Amino acid sequence: MVKTVTLSFLMLLSGNAFSQSFVYPLMGQLPSNPFPICGVGVFRQLVLPKGSGESIDITGCGKLKTPNPFYYSITCYSSGKLGLLINPLDSFENFNWELFDLTGHDANEIYTNSSLQVIGNWSGSYGKTGASSTGIPSTGCLSNAALNYSTFSRMPDLIQGHEYLLLVICYSPVSGDYFISFPGSTAVIEDLQFPHILSASVGCNKKIISVVMNKPMRCNSLSPDGSEFSINSAGVNISGAYAINCNDQFDYDSFQIILRDTLSPGNYLLSVKTGSGGITMFDDCLQEITAGEQIPFTVFPSAQVSAEFSYQVGYGCKEDTLFFNYPYIQNGETHFWYIDSVFTSSAPEPVITKPAAGWLQVQHIVSNGVCSDSVLKRINLDNILKAAFSAPASVCPGELVKFSEKSIGNIVSWNWNFGDGTISNEQEPSAHLFPEASGEKKYMVSLIAKNSQGCYDTVSNPITRIQSCRIAVPNAFTPNGDGKNDYLYPLNAFNTRDLEFMVYNRYGQRVFESHDPAGKWDGSINGAAQPTSGYFWTLRYTDGSTGNKTILHGTTLLIR
Repeated sequence: MVKTVTLSFLMLLSGNAFSQSFVYPLMGQLPSNPFPICGVGVFRQLVLPKGSGESIDITGCGKLKTPNPFYYSITCYSSGKLGLLINPLDSFENFNWELFDLTGHDANEIYTNSSLQVIGNWSGSYGKTGASSTGIPSTGCLSNAALNYSTFSRMPDLIQGHEYLLLVICYSPVSGDYFISFPGSTAVIEDLQFPHILSASVGCNKKIISVVMNKPMRCNSLSPDGSEFSINSAGVNISGAYAINCNDQFDYDSFQIILRDTLSPGNYLLSVKTGSGGITMFDDCLQEITAGEQIPFTVFPSAQVSAEFSYQVGYGCKEDTLFFNYPYIQNGETHFWYIDSVFTSSAPEPVITKPAAGWLQVQHIVSNGVCSDSVLKRINLDNILKAAFSAPASVCPGELVKFSEKSIGNIVSWNWNFGDGTISNEQEPSAHLFPEASGEKKYMVSLIAKNSQGCYDTVSNPITRIQSCRIAVPNAFTPNGDGKNDYLYPLNAFNTRDLEFMVYNRYGQRVFESHDPAGKWDGSINGAAQPTSGYFWTLRYTDGSTGNKTILHGTTLLIR
């Protein structure tokens, strides 16, 4: 009798073990998480999300794309030949495949190690494909469909104990359902060994039983409520079960049983029974573990371990000192201290100096050789001090300057020096007017901030009082490289937005364009110096203070 297993795009293995969206790549569409199959089944693969994996350098064909891939894992339990039939529902679809021997290798090596390739068929012909006793030894290499190149390759020899990976892809624009079966196989790819529990144990957490199986079990066969198990203790109740690695694999060989109650030291029996779904756990070949199977385990007394700690902070102006206290220092455990995920000390009570820089994440891990514990705390070194303020880099004559204080820390006093003989002790000083002066003048403005620890920090920024803020374009310039009047550009356009400056020659040809207030024309086009002449310009801009829009135009003489 042939068992049929149906796979959908959600890989309907368990409503609880998996939750996948129909987006590439699904579980099974990467070589690292293939779907395990047995030779006894006819497998139906429903439509998959469109996507493409990495190209593979197929021997004799070169780099071939892998559109809409799906991977299957096969274990050989007895040597022989492998028959393969991939049967699409739509006979006009082009399916291709490749078999890899992964024994002792990582699955992702299929992209770089061509020696893992066993055989495949990449014919461009449509319809059924696979491996048969009448198949050909070559692969087809995406042949023209009109040539009707054979879609069946020779049956490969499988070796007992080897692990294989089967890649199935579809080169048709629309990939539909297909069936996989293994007619004519003489190799045994079905694990006839029945599933059993190898071991059950309890560690430091007396509410968790760790269970190891003798072979992989399907993830959907373990009920989340743990109803497939019971313990021979009236005072202990099972609240759930959790399979290891079922988030990124189709099967598992170890799982945990979660208890509502703490197990006392002593001897116990873990028993298998029919679960709430009416079945017991089953393996990749759908063989169930026998109800009534039992395995003994022992709970040993063990000293509890605690990583709980306290701390004090010795504050400094630039650095702080952390003094850690561990109340169980006499227990003789090993210690690992991590600060911001970086190993810092193995002392039981370390003293650590760190910059005064805000929040730290401190983790303390303790082990007595049997049990371990970890505690994670966030510590705020809140005496960080950073003086800062914002102000314009340049101001016009008679313009009031507004300073905005941006300092960080528990600041208690501010000392401003405006560089013109005036000071202020306000956090946000009143708008400041720099004195009248002839020509351009630069002032160095400084702020000294003091925090509650008596620490100071200073910041200084220059502010230039320019000679004039009238935006204008010179009526002449001399680009001779003497450092004087070498460029043509809008003067004092630093406080503008949406600026557009255009320069044209007497023929109407645009010779320069800039949208940057600092953009300057050097009197050349593509490196070629332009002749002495009058040049017409236009200037558009928005005033950064008032929002008013202005359009100017005029003529400037280039003199050489």
